[in-house]
Amino acid sequence: MDSRTKSPKEETLSPRLRSLKAALIDAIPCAPDEEKARADLASEPLAYVIKHYMAWIDRLISKRPRRVEFASDFWKDALPDHLLPRLADLMQVFTTGEDLSPYLSRYVQTHGYVQQLSKKRRGPAWADGGSGSLDFAVNMFDIHHFHFTPAHGGKRKGQSDALLFASVHRDNVRFLMVGDHKSFDSEALRKRAAAARHAEGMALKGVTADQGLPDDIGHMLRRGLMVTDTVHGEAVPLGLTALDGTSLWTVRHVSKVMGLLHDYDAKLDTPTGRSEFANLMNVVDDLEGLNGSLSMATSA
Repeated sequence: MDSRTKSPKEETLSPRLRSLKAALIDAIPCAPDEEKARADLASEPLAYVIKHYMAWIDRLISKRPRRVEFASDFWKDALPDHLLPRLADLMQVFTTGEDLSPYLSRYVQTHGYVQQLSKKRRGPAWADGGSGSLDFAVNMFDIHHFHFTPAHGGKRKGQSDALLFASVHRDNVRFLMVGDHKSFDSEALRKRAAAARHAEGMALKGVTADQGLPDDIGHMLRRGLMVTDTVHGEAVPLGLTALDGTSLWTVRHVSKVMGLLHDYDAKLDTPTGRSEFANLMNVVDDLEGLNGSLSMATSA
């Protein structure tokens, strides 16, 4: 998935898949030169485009009500008084399913794909002040960070450096810790990430780890290397990423999507194939017979 080598199938896409690729490229916010970045994406295989689309879209939070939970050690460190009402505001946004975009990094809206201008550059392209397109915490730990002050018109009035780190799921969100922009490489965030994964059953069964992490753990993680931390005597994997910094969950998802497209692209030209696909995806085929196209609307 990390190779840019084009396969024959990706170079000879069907009209449907060419349209899909074009739509994804149009949707991804590109930087620093939007036109050149989109042209760069267009020259890459479909799987590469899908990977960048998913890595970007995973940084966004859908608008749906979520139950707010707190990690067991969230209140270990007392929050400053001025943050408590803002924390309550964020809880309200989560529980009511309002738009969380104003609380996210501004780079979410501008840096979905960053063209690599230098071939000499090595390591992941992290979204660290505009030089990269991948969010470190999302890809490394599956953790989102939120500003306590919402942005309006691209600006945060009364902005502080404080950030809320949380694990966001479909129906619930777990607040892990309050930190700042220095927390991304901190031991505190790594420990909270390890504890969250352990609580979700992601410990390596039968594997114990008594030694602490190496001193250069931050450098190792930012180069896409997996290490383990210890929670209750059990080893918990950290750094579940490909060597380019993309989350392994994203890489696996792209592989499954490409397999699905390979299996069903031609079938979608037939009523039987569309019906089979609709049943598989639990959606409704509402344009059967119109130029072999397929438009899906989620079923009730």
